[in-house]
Amino acid sequence: MNCYQKQPDVRKRRSDKRKLRYKTDAQYRKRLALINKRSELKRLYDITLSQYFSLLDKQHGQCALCRAFTSGRKLDVDHDHVTKKVRGLLCRRCNRMLGLANDRIELLYAAIRYLKHSKHIVTEQQLALYEKEFLPSEPKP
Repeated sequence: MNCYQKQPDVRKRRSDKRKLRYKTDAQYRKRLALINKRSELKRLYDITLSQYFSLLDKQHGQCALCRAFTSGRKLDVDHDHVTKKVRGLLCRRCNRMLGLANDRIELLYAAIRYLKHSKHIVTEQQLALYEKEFLPSEPKP
């Protein structure tokens, strides 16, 4: 029997050891999560873990859109799908909202107009605050 025929058995034992260690060793789980996050950031967005944390620090740990703090979860990296440029960090809900809108600004404006005319959903005070902070002022004719 050569070494290649023995290899599946060796792989299985290594896999079983890793699974057991993952179940029982919290430090190991944390280390693996950090390694996975680092490689994911580099592969998907071409940023380092320190750049991620720098951006997180700039945003004071808040979502760039809704300003919510996430409890126990890291913020998602928002990026332009065409240029691949990182725009900021968003909570899961805001990131999905932009993704589902396919980054189409006109669709998001239409959603705002829809909500604005639905008085039972958004109060005038909430809308004025949102428009002041997020919407660009419209050019006057």
